[in-house]
Amino acid sequence: DSIPISLEHARFPAEFFPGLLERPLGNSLYELLSKHYETTPDEAVEQIDLVNATLDEARILEVPLGAPLLAVTRTTMDTKGRKIEYSHDLFRGDRTRITVRTKGRPATPDQPGERGRTVELKEF
Repeated sequence: DSIPISLEHARFPAEFFPGLLERPLGNSLYELLSKHYETTPDEAVEQIDLVNATLDEARILEVPLGAPLLAVTRTTMDTKGRKIEYSHDLFRGDRTRITVRTKGRPATPDQPGERGRTVELKEF
């Protein structure tokens, strides 16, 4: 429907991905990293915050100044444990839903337990 949903900024270490910006970046970036750099994302740590849209963000995302946005800051590691991506993404609060799925027992100080959590960000 041509309504902007997100504003994404990602940084990738040049030492791991020489020539990345010369490659076509219109499709899946993770597929490109796998195919051309033999790098597979393995784990990501994400922090999610609620922020207010700045003037530039409001203009780009077509929302009012100060509109609520979900800010997701992510560090992604590959299968070798290297930090391969640093990103900061902003999602329109009126067009985004977060779903969290937790598997296993939550850990407690006296009983470690296994824990797995999946967070799914859906745009609608």
